[in-house]
Amino acid sequence: MMRRWTNDVWVSTLHRVIAPENSDTSTDNGDAAGAEADADADADADADMATQVVERRQSVAFFVNANGDAVVEPIPTCVTETNPARYEAVTAGEYLMRKHLASMGKDI
Repeated sequence: MMRRWTNDVWVSTLHRVIAPENSDTSTDNGDAAGAEADADADADADADMATQVVERRQSVAFFVNANGDAVVEPIPTCVTETNPARYEAVTAGEYLMRKHLASMGKDI
């Protein structure tokens, strides 16, 4: 809806989160020697982690919908001669139903 209201001036980002790769390289073959090797690998990994910079991503989703009968059309200040209105007026309910049906692969 933000895209329609702002006539493509502001566009929502793609909603996705990608988990970081698991860098655990230890193996467990179930025997004592394997357990000892795993302990050594874990100690080495702990030492390496102290010197590595780990980037973390945090994301907060905020979703809001307009009342179903609210008219969604480009805001006048987002329409100019160089950026004419790209979308026709539609109610929020109709717009959301179209998006829902399209996500299920149905004709709209």
